Amino acid sequence: MNVYQRISSFHTIFQESFFVSNTSTISSIMSNQSPYGNFEEWVKPNPYENPYDEFGALKPKLNYDLSNPLYEASLGGFSRGNTLDVLNTTTLQLWLGDKLRIDGDFSIQKTKYEGRTFVSPFSADQIKKIADVSRRGRLSETFTNSSTYQGKLMLSYNNYFFSKLFLTTMAGTTIESNSIDGSTYASIGYYTDKVAHPMMAGLYPTGSPTGVDNRYNGVGFFVNLNTIWDNRYFLDVIYRYEGSSKFGKNSRLHHSGVLVQVGIFIMRSS
Repeated sequence: MNVYQRISSFHTIFQESFFVSNTSTISSIMSNQSPYGNFEEWVKPNPYENPYDEFGALKPKLNYDLSNPLYEASLGGFSRGNTLDVLNTTTLQLWLGDKLRIDGDFSIQKTKYEGRTFVSPFSADQIKKIADVSRRGRLSETFTNSSTYQGKLMLSYNNYFFSKLFLTTMAGTTIESNSIDGSTYASIGYYTDKVAHPMMAGLYPTGSPTGVDNRYNGVGFFVNLNTIWDNRYFLDVIYRYEGSSKFGKNSRLHHSGVLVQVGIFIMRSS
């Protein structure tokens, strides 16, 4: 597995009243499955069994109808994938005096995946299970693209009233958008394992390709109110209003409810 990652960022502060930060991350992961197969299959054969026949050639099959990992590794089969991920996050803060502040953050993430798995037409299982030579060998390809957008903008206010009442209030909005588009299809009928490309295939397997195509958008509005009197009595009020494309066509927006809490702080001295 090969992993590459690059991170770049910058921060700016202007007269202690404005702050902005941006961070970008690019990651690339290339994976290659072992040609000997997974470890579970590797340990199944008897370790004392000779993988070669009397002529010095690798046996396609071992005792108990087990595939010979050395034989499979000598073929042109493979399973590999490549993932590219790009993430950018921007954060800002703006102070409008000592009591009022604006906070915001927005992020974009895009991910692309490509995977290919090729089974040689000379694989022991292909020879055993598929009598028709023209249908041996299989190439499966998977392609997926996903995007995520998230953002939040919030206004907060803090102040003392009557020397004993401390008030904190926040109001803001959030947005979110997600999409994923992927497909998987296969081709069969390879007469050689030297070139694994759809143009070398003879036909498509029975059935149909598979895939995914999902999209989701959401928006929300919220208000939080917190008051404390004389460091003893407190009141919390939380309200949220949300909208989502996942909701029914005639009820995209709805109230998430109101939460109210009232309490008393009890101070104990030891």
